[in-house]
Amino acid sequence: MNEPSVETPGGEGLIFAVLLDGEGGAQELDWAGVRSWTPEQGFLWTHLDYRAPGVEEWLREGLGLDDVLIEALCAQATRPRSSSRGKGILINLRAINPAVKWDPDEMVAFRLWVDHRCAVSLRHRQLQVPSDVRDALVSGSGPSGAGELLVELCARIFDPLSDLVGSIDDEADAIEDRILSQQDRELRSKISDLRRRAIGLRRFLAPQRDAMGHLDAVLVDWLADRERLMLRELSDRLLRFVEELDAVRDRAAVTQEELSARLAESMNRTMYLLSIVTAIFLPLGLLTGLLGINVGGMPGVESEMAFTYVCTFLVVMAVGLWGVFRHKRLL
Repeated sequence: MNEPSVETPGGEGLIFAVLLDGEGGAQELDWAGVRSWTPEQGFLWTHLDYRAPGVEEWLREGLGLDDVLIEALCAQATRPRSSSRGKGILINLRAINPAVKWDPDEMVAFRLWVDHRCAVSLRHRQLQVPSDVRDALVSGSGPSGAGELLVELCARIFDPLSDLVGSIDDEADAIEDRILSQQDRELRSKISDLRRRAIGLRRFLAPQRDAMGHLDAVLVDWLADRERLMLRELSDRLLRFVEELDAVRDRAAVTQEELSARLAESMNRTMYLLSIVTAIFLPLGLLTGLLGINVGGMPGVESEMAFTYVCTFLVVMAVGLWGVFRHKRLL
């Protein structure tokens, strides 16, 4: 589901821009303020729609980024990763789409470039995290610099993942409980859907974990030790998410095998009973078929008790066959 980007009246892809004051507050800027900004004024953070015209030109001419960085920031298809170039850090992440929280394929690509002068974040589909951080800055309770901004954005992107991974784990627990209490054929589709979501989410979180782990080793002077420690904690948190998804995937596979085994056992038991019933009634059917042929010389035609005798014999024969199966422990 593609959502329209949200832009300010200034257009040209600018969603918002703020000038940090170094004390947790910020001043909002329009395109004119962004174009006239100089590093002496303070740390600038701009949030852009990378598909809008003019964005690449401003990244090249306004910030002086090279074509390799611009291509990484504005590429149509991205994979979570991080790298350092000079005094800056490039990081591509995936965040939960607020409109489709349950589908990993609908996660929003979030691209970020941070150095000692400024930060540029880019996305196309709607994402709430940057706006929340912007609101915190405007209210005076936001990050004070480049390192804190990087940590705050990453932390807010990963917070909803905790609830999502937890809900997947709870769903796996519920399915396992239902498997123990009942044999529901509809559970097979639910298990398959659970595995699909766990595998799909892990496909993005595993490289995202590697990207966060790489930030701990980046040599930039504007990233303080405390901020490196917080980034390491976020990396460990992602590692735990990946491990939980691996466990859910394995549990779902075992649960699916258990369900298939139970369904197969139930089917085998039903077929076995049908075979026993067929084995008992087959000779009875053969006997009644022989007695039903319309030819001369049939015994008991003239006797009024012949039908009673035949029925009694059939009952005795059925009981005898049942006893034989019981004696051979087939029943």
